[in-house]
Amino acid sequence: MSPGFWRAGQAALLAALLPVALGLAACASSDGTSTRTNSSLLTQEDLAAVDVSNLYDAVSRLRPRWLQVRSSRSINSDTVIGVWHGRTYLGDPEVLRGWSLGSIRQVRYLDGATASASLSGFRGAHLAGAIVIETENE
Repeated sequence: MSPGFWRAGQAALLAALLPVALGLAACASSDGTSTRTNSSLLTQEDLAAVDVSNLYDAVSRLRPRWLQVRSSRSINSDTVIGVWHGRTYLGDPEVLRGWSLGSIRQVRYLDGATASASLSGFRGAHLAGAIVIETENE
């Protein structure tokens, strides 16, 4: 086999492994502990780190994918993201604009299947996901 063939193979291997190596390096801190964030959770610390006036803006900045319907699964009904405070359904993500960050302990995102199985009070559309707000007094 020609040397060019081996160089092309090495280049392909390097191209495949480089993103993995960079991803692992990005998740490690200098003391050896993991700094990976939980993509389905926002904590008080996360919320305090952004200069915004409401929860919608915080989610939009920190977890924008939570606000996006990724795909429509139902031809007969809309596919939506729902918002709950604890186990009480509040509405669509626009309700987050009325929430200040002060009393929020954490915010979780549930995929559609998990949300449909574990949350109540939602009818009339296909649930693509849920944003669940937990406050200090819960």
